[in-house]
Amino acid sequence: MIVRPTSGLTSHVNYVCNKVRFASTRTQRAIKTKPADPDHGRHIYVYHQFQTNQVVYSLTKSLKNNAALRQIPFNGKKTVPRALRKDLWSPLALISFPRASAQIGLSTFQKLREYRRLHELSWDESLRTDKDGKIISRKERGRKLCDQKANSVADIAAVLGKIGTPEGEEIGLKNFEPKGEGSAEEPQVEVKWSDLLDAQFAESWSQNVIHDKLEWESHLKEMSKLEMARPLEARRARQARSRQFKVENDRKIKAEKHELHLATKAEKHAKYLADREITEEQYQEELQELLKAKAERQQARLAGHFIPGAEKKAIRA
Repeated sequence: MIVRPTSGLTSHVNYVCNKVRFASTRTQRAIKTKPADPDHGRHIYVYHQFQTNQVVYSLTKSLKNNAALRQIPFNGKKTVPRALRKDLWSPLALISFPRASAQIGLSTFQKLREYRRLHELSWDESLRTDKDGKIISRKERGRKLCDQKANSVADIAAVLGKIGTPEGEEIGLKNFEPKGEGSAEEPQVEVKWSDLLDAQFAESWSQNVIHDKLEWESHLKEMSKLEMARPLEARRARQARSRQFKVENDRKIKAEKHELHLATKAEKHAKYLADREITEEQYQEELQELLKAKAERQQARLAGHFIPGAEKKAIRA
């Protein structure tokens, strides 16, 4: 019989209790995990910067700031921005693969990033010296290293041309799966360009690539209209709220003034009754008598206007 010491027994009990404690949470975590998206990697979005021609690859339509900044290397002072500006980055191309070929898209995405890293680290003499053989400055070298637009287009053509070849199968760029038995799907990849002339940066394209126009300008126009309309709508909403608040405030102030007027009037009336030492009923009787006398005077005055002229003179005399 194995007898555990007190310290060992305590640690063993704690270990068993922790297992029981976290068993349910681990099961819940395993259940809550979302299944992988089968189309993840089917589309590759290529973005470029207007001023420096820096290129960033993304698997999502919206360019994520942190993921994109990790792809931008430090090529000198002020070559890596603090954050991405949406007005300086625009879509360069969209690479779309057929359905059920997301794995090929992920392999293509990996190879494009590897090639881009090689362009940034493997320099030739053109990035060291100029035509006269003089060493170029760091600023100019950093500007040339950031300009990866032409290299990226050439890399896209090279990687897509390896799909289905023995060299491509070694790096994960296998041929597309057949649709059914006896019929194989042709390896067609669609590349949509914001500017079709950008495709000319590559020397040649393979037969499995289809080029098309990327309809992004209309989307940008609609987005610009929405961005312009949002401040206008917000301004109108603020003005409407301000007018409504002003009306409610004026109504509230008017009601308070009316209540204050009534309270002051009631206070004065009570003081008047207390000074005269009369009741409200006596006051109402006096008021009715005064109103009655006033009405009689008005009737007499009106009757005097219709008296003939001779009688008026006699009355005055």
